[in-house]
Amino acid sequence: MVEFEKKFTDLDEIRTPVSESEPEDGAPSTNDKVKSSKNEELARRLIGYAVSRGAKSVDLSNSGLRKIPDELLQFSDLEYLYLEGNQLTCLPEDFFKCLPCLKWLDLRRNYIINIPSAYIGSHKCLRNLLLEQNELKTLPLELGLVTTLNGLNINNNPLEFPPAEVIERGTKEILDYLRELLVAKSQGKHTSGVGLRIEQLTIEEQEESSASSSEETGINPFKGRQNRSFSVDDARSSTASEYSDLVGPVPLSAALHRPKTYNEIKQLQIAKYRKAGALGVLDKNEIKRLQRRARKANFPSPLPTEAIDQRAREERRLARLREYKEKQNMVLQRRKDTDILREWRDDTKKLQQKKYIESLRKGTKDFLEPVMQAPYGIDSEHLKVPSNEERIKQDIKDTHEKMRRAVSPNSRRKIDEARAKRDRELEKRMKGHAFEMQDRRKKPKGTPQEEMDAARRELAIVKSLQNDLLKRYQDLKNWAAG
Repeated sequence: MVEFEKKFTDLDEIRTPVSESEPEDGAPSTNDKVKSSKNEELARRLIGYAVSRGAKSVDLSNSGLRKIPDELLQFSDLEYLYLEGNQLTCLPEDFFKCLPCLKWLDLRRNYIINIPSAYIGSHKCLRNLLLEQNELKTLPLELGLVTTLNGLNINNNPLEFPPAEVIERGTKEILDYLRELLVAKSQGKHTSGVGLRIEQLTIEEQEESSASSSEETGINPFKGRQNRSFSVDDARSSTASEYSDLVGPVPLSAALHRPKTYNEIKQLQIAKYRKAGALGVLDKNEIKRLQRRARKANFPSPLPTEAIDQRAREERRLARLREYKEKQNMVLQRRKDTDILREWRDDTKKLQQKKYIESLRKGTKDFLEPVMQAPYGIDSEHLKVPSNEERIKQDIKDTHEKMRRAVSPNSRRKIDEARAKRDRELEKRMKGHAFEMQDRRKKPKGTPQEEMDAARRELAIVKSLQNDLLKRYQDLKNWAAG
């Protein structure tokens, strides 16, 4: 269904019905007929598109239809049909026969006055029937034979049958009521579970609603009553003429022993209820007594509108506050769960690390033997357990590394610039001392003893420069290793 609606987004003009207006004199004008024909044409195009796409549903809601298109009755694979908000007054007699796969039928907000009973009793797929806001006064008895029906919406209809007390009990009770009434009518007797409201039906309505379902249910409600129009005198005269040549008592016709009619049973049942006082009619004394009791009863006065509104606002406020507290508790509980899980993971990691270090320190068998028996070369230095001194050095190194990483980019840039400046000064000192030594060797001055003293001083300067250079090298090495 969703795929069909997506494919149909480019044909919105087909789904839009042409608005209709009633002329002032009440008769449909030529313009109304043209608009109605346009709506029917748009509906036919929509049905044709659905058939070509192999869809299982058709939505003709608010399409301005006044009758069911013939093309729709040819769509035998249809399962979901939406006809809400149209101007339908009736359905075709073979509607349910032409749509045997129909599961969902939406007829809300129309002007339907009756539901065809010809084939609805034999329908095997109908699950939901929406008839809200129509002009229905009665429901067909054959509707009780639809065993798959579990959703029936008949609100806002001027229903006279079934009774209101049956309708209030729900869909199952309505279907059971219609089914029992149909069986009682077909068998020519009145069941006790049907109720007094059965007298609201006439024989004509019963015969009309049952004639269509007699073929499907296998029940012939008029069996044995075909000769009902003949009188007793006709039966006697025909019998006498037939047995005129015999001697003895003349047998009566079987028509004299026919079963009681529905009206006779109904009258007998009403008389029985009247005799038992169960017709629901009270005598005058009982009515007066109930009226006096009602006057004496102190009924509470209704609350003013302001108080009702205030109470409704307070209830809404409390509901919002309750919802807010529930959400807040959920968030807090989620945070607590996250913290507890994090702590548990940290504790587990620490415990695992502690056990691992303990196994390294003790040199347990389960750690050394698998390593020594490995089919590849190993380095014994890697199996060495670090001493306290080495562990302290490593901790200091890690601390320095954390401090170095914790330095901001600006501070790190300044540190790098200072280091580069020291390197340039050291390089300048070394080059200057080298030039001075070369000049002194090219142009010796003074006695050999003075030259020896000068050479000693230069050697001391060289050693100092060497120490500075070695220290700088060590710093660079430690920085690179960190």
